[in-house]
Amino acid sequence: MKILVDHNLRPSIFQLLIDFGFEAESAAFNSMQNFTNGKLCTEAYDLGFNCILTQDKTFQIDAARVLDSLPKLSIILVDTKNLPQVPSKTYLERFQLSLRMEPFQIVLGKMTVWPKKNWAKN
Repeated sequence: MKILVDHNLRPSIFQLLIDFGFEAESAAFNSMQNFTNGKLCTEAYDLGFNCILTQDKTFQIDAARVLDSLPKLSIILVDTKNLPQVPSKTYLERFQLSLRMEPFQIVLGKMTVWPKKNWAKN
């Protein structure tokens, strides 16, 4: 699974995903940080990405418009309620814990919200 990490997430997330066995790249490193959500989806799809990882809530609206035409693309919306913004080191630790406890459910042609639970509260 090839994942594009949206520019609104820390760029270091893509390295963590690689450590988990995913093929991952950052939108910022691919000069896509200024794209609209629709253009980002189309470009990612054309470049062979299967998934976009984002915390941009407007993706919910934009995804509904484009996913029908991009059936082999998935969007994972990071739930900032269950994985809130905190200092970088702590965020990466919590992201890693969440991924270990609740692996991504990548559904092509759909958008899913992840994680469903705040694993750091335990």
